[in-house]
Amino acid sequence: MGESAAVDYAPSASDGEFLSRIDAVLPMIKARAAETETLGRASDEVTSALIEAGMFRSLTPQQYGGLEVHPATWCEATYRVASSCASSGWFAGLVSVHNWQIAHLSKKMQDEYFAEGPDARASSSYAPTGKVESTEGGFNISGRWDFSSGVDHCKWAILGAVIKDIDEPEFRSFVVPSSDFRIVPDSWQVTGLRGTGSKSVVIEGAFVPEHRTHRVVDVLAGTEPGMQHNDRPLYRIPWMSIFWYAIGATAIGAARGGVDAFLDINRERVSPASGRPAAANPFLWTRLAEADHTVDLHHERMLSNWVRMYDQVCSEPAVERTLSRASRFDSSKAVLDCFHALGHVYEIAGGGAIHNTNPVQRFYRDLMAMVNHPAGNLEGMAMIYSKQLLGIPPDEFDKASMGALMEQT
Repeated sequence: MGESAAVDYAPSASDGEFLSRIDAVLPMIKARAAETETLGRASDEVTSALIEAGMFRSLTPQQYGGLEVHPATWCEATYRVASSCASSGWFAGLVSVHNWQIAHLSKKMQDEYFAEGPDARASSSYAPTGKVESTEGGFNISGRWDFSSGVDHCKWAILGAVIKDIDEPEFRSFVVPSSDFRIVPDSWQVTGLRGTGSKSVVIEGAFVPEHRTHRVVDVLAGTEPGMQHNDRPLYRIPWMSIFWYAIGATAIGAARGGVDAFLDINRERVSPASGRPAAANPFLWTRLAEADHTVDLHHERMLSNWVRMYDQVCSEPAVERTLSRASRFDSSKAVLDCFHALGHVYEIAGGGAIHNTNPVQRFYRDLMAMVNHPAGNLEGMAMIYSKQLLGIPPDEFDKASMGALMEQT
């Protein structure tokens, strides 16, 4: 990307008020982190607090009552929530970013979706595991989709599928109301990110009208119908960058929460073997310093990336590809680096770290789960970024593949 100097991020007055509301609910979210994990989803109380703080309306268009915050502000909010509870941060970031996607669909879809207000929520599962058939006015869709984070608190789901019965098969996202799918209750039994409620959904057979679909080919061609109504800088930022940072911001926040929890414990912990304070262990110092440094670097880099991209899109039609692809590499690297950084201090956290009541192990398990998300695929993002640097054209992905969106946006 060339230059690497940090860019200062200073939220506007309205964005600052939004972040203050987020800060006000963090103590409660942190206090309920263990409960969230046990429950297997965000509690009604945590969800209500995030709604009141404005998290889910942060990227909603203003004409529907949304805040349209700066993308750096949205990342910062996701980071702060995740630093209190990684599962809550994952829920907050992924569900709120879907309102940004809805803003790119037809006005009819937006009117239906935001009819309940600016805090309308959708879960998602983009892997094309379902079956879709074309019919008059739309599509019949059926199947099972896994990993639909936050679905218990959402009235819509955005589901991926490939339309095969047309001349040129293509991938689309299908926006489906909760009345048309059922949640599989015991489908989220995992070791990390337990509190995200990323359950499976099943559709026995539902009709999805044409206006409730989102075409990858429209994204690539710049012909998304929602852009006729939302052609503002926020909605012209790079697609995969904002979705990748829903995960990246959560990972950085989780690592910050884990390092801070480690500090709180080890300021007072005494080794039962030696009787010496853990804080006097010189082997702890280097690992702690490196972990804290790594988290701070990725936090600053995240904000810097979004200041650059937003500044650019405010004056240009789109963000330059080298910058957008570098940002996705940065996000994937943040996921991996933060996992390893917290792992290095976890190794010297003492036997007590394995207890369920120890927050360090919970943050570590949550990060372990994040590295298995596609956003943690460092090699894939390195390939796309390096090809841009080397001037190698994107592969000619079939339009039926999400790969087209990943390589060409």
